[in-house]
Amino acid sequence: MADQIALLNEQDDTLEFGAEDDRGSSSSRFKHPVAAGFHVLFKLLAFGVYILFWIVSSSFVLNFIVLVIILAMDFWTTKNVSGRLLVGLRWWNYIDDEGKSHWVFESKKGKQKDALSAGESSIFWSSLFIHQILWILLIFVNIFKFNLKWLVIVVIANVLNGANLYGYIKCRIGSGKSLKDYATGMVSRKMFSTALSSLSRSSAQPGSEQVV
Repeated sequence: MADQIALLNEQDDTLEFGAEDDRGSSSSRFKHPVAAGFHVLFKLLAFGVYILFWIVSSSFVLNFIVLVIILAMDFWTTKNVSGRLLVGLRWWNYIDDEGKSHWVFESKKGKQKDALSAGESSIFWSSLFIHQILWILLIFVNIFKFNLKWLVIVVIANVLNGANLYGYIKCRIGSGKSLKDYATGMVSRKMFSTALSSLSRSSAQPGSEQVV
């Protein structure tokens, strides 16, 4: 199987980044609160436990084991549960009969009875991006403090969360497109849309009348 987006249905029903507010109110309610809760919970737990252990604990081995377990649980939940339920995306890998590795990026398509929730989509993407930013910041903190032991945990966290982030972005934009091209196109569309909106508002304003 070639590396391509698998079309599960006919019409795209996933949400663009930052376009959650454009959906109607019927899709804003939470349809999978448990999945959304655990999606956020494991990320908060991993970061919170890391900070707590860094401050009060002296047993690095125990800290390492606990944090890796939490990070692994977060990775598995995000990859296999919350991504599929909250945003209708899924990525996975398989080995063919010739021993070649193939990556598959799937995107939920078509108008379905159980439409995606705008609120859950916003929670999914925002928590995924914020989690990645926080762990990247901790890389620089540990390098600055020359704390190599804790840097190992931070690198593991970045790799696991970064793999999910990259995989889901590829699902969203399509495996045949580069992230650079997608980002350039998105910025261009936003600028063009903003310019059109400004021109529309200017032309809609009535001429001012001077009172003598």
